[in-house]
Amino acid sequence: MGGRQNLVLFPGSWGNRNEKYVRWWFRHVISHFVDWNIILISYRSHSLKDYVSDAEAKLRDVPDGAFAICYSAGAQTARGVATLRPNLFKKVVLISGLERCGIRILVLLHSLPIAFKPLWRVLRGHDLILDTPTQLDALMLNGTSEDGDSSFKRQLMGAMHGEPCKAVKQLALPPLRLWQKPFPCPVMAIVPENDFFVSAATYPGEDVQTVRTAGDHSLICTENFQRVRPTLDRIMTWLDQS
Repeated sequence: MGGRQNLVLFPGSWGNRNEKYVRWWFRHVISHFVDWNIILISYRSHSLKDYVSDAEAKLRDVPDGAFAICYSAGAQTARGVATLRPNLFKKVVLISGLERCGIRILVLLHSLPIAFKPLWRVLRGHDLILDTPTQLDALMLNGTSEDGDSSFKRQLMGAMHGEPCKAVKQLALPPLRLWQKPFPCPVMAIVPENDFFVSAATYPGEDVQTVRTAGDHSLICTENFQRVRPTLDRIMTWLDQS
């Protein structure tokens, strides 16, 4: 692919407040796509609708035909931006990306016994943040991760800020959650087989090539780069085929 192509990175929940957080979560993507013009998206607002507005404003000077990689809830923000600018993205990659509905009701129900107190605080108007390594293991590492050592867990906990309660409700809580319109461009969806949030994702209504792989919801930020490198190689090859 000739020239420096624009690659927009949309972070998920718990890692989107400023560039420092976004760089940590996407550090392997950034180092792998060294020849691309990387554009980092972060938010200072408190609702999913405002996330979309923030991102669209930051991308106003980016010409149509860009590419995007979205992690987790970043898929919802990117869909919102694509609705406002249907020609902005030529191709989009989702890594553990949420479906158009956000977080499935069944996933939310399964999370209740794991993180009841954090979710209860959200209902009372507080930000969502995990309290314990046990919650981190269950939701991010799913109890099977090769990155289950204490040093990586400390890094991961340190890179997680509170997610505003309004955004969380719009992602997960019926009847407040927001359905986004489908991407108008081709999509590659990377679905880790042990991902707590998206292991059963199907992405109906979108032109999706689904790639199921080993891993969990922490695949994008794994401590072991070799663990995610085959996925990044596959993504780059697919983007180069445009």
